[in-house]
Amino acid sequence: MSPAPGTIRAAALTPGWASRNWSGYAVTSGAPFTSVSGTFVVPTVLPPAKKRQMHKLMISSDWVGIDGFSSGDSTVIQAGVEELWTGGRTPGAFYQAWWELYPQTYENPIGNVAVGPGTTITVTISEVLPGSWMISLTNDDTGQTFLTEQNYSGQGGSAEWIHEAVTYGRHIATLPRETNVTFYGASANSGGVGFSTSEAGVMMKGRHVISTPSVPDASGNGFSVGYGSAVPAPPSM
Repeated sequence: MSPAPGTIRAAALTPGWASRNWSGYAVTSGAPFTSVSGTFVVPTVLPPAKKRQMHKLMISSDWVGIDGFSSGDSTVIQAGVEELWTGGRTPGAFYQAWWELYPQTYENPIGNVAVGPGTTITVTISEVLPGSWMISLTNDDTGQTFLTEQNYSGQGGSAEWIHEAVTYGRHIATLPRETNVTFYGASANSGGVGFSTSEAGVMMKGRHVISTPSVPDASGNGFSVGYGSAVPAPPSM
């Protein structure tokens, strides 16, 4: 299949890593990290291209966090939005904001912040006292904000802006078909990140690339992630 409109040649991106369930950008330069922030636009979950998948549960998530990359995902503090194709007898799209301290807690739903396709979300995570961290998730369109202060003892070895195929039970869920997700305004330790393509990662299933980030935008602090192997264009905002 040829790249969708708005994509660029895959050769323009040389990713530095690959994962079975993550795509996006992860940075380690500048560690330890005591703060991370980023804004993203929630993608639209599309019906499956194959009819036989209409009734299958598929889950993705977009989030901002610290430590998952450097720790091999054994510790992470993060918040974001989960996107589902619900499958079942009445399949459709569903969206839910959440926060997590792994492995202390798993995804905790955020009920007071409405989210949906096209919603602009800003996540900020910062250490306010030694071992005490503030997690903030805001719907920038409505002003609704969630705040929680939690104890966390990770090393702060990496900061991440990620599109994920969520682990469901003991298995990595199938990634739903979606529009591109756009991240921008990324910062860590209170400064702009200045992404390098060596910090980009693609999601792979076997030998196939199933989710791909763009090169950084003009600011160096934003990028897009597209479904499939075609490299999307970076955001222009």
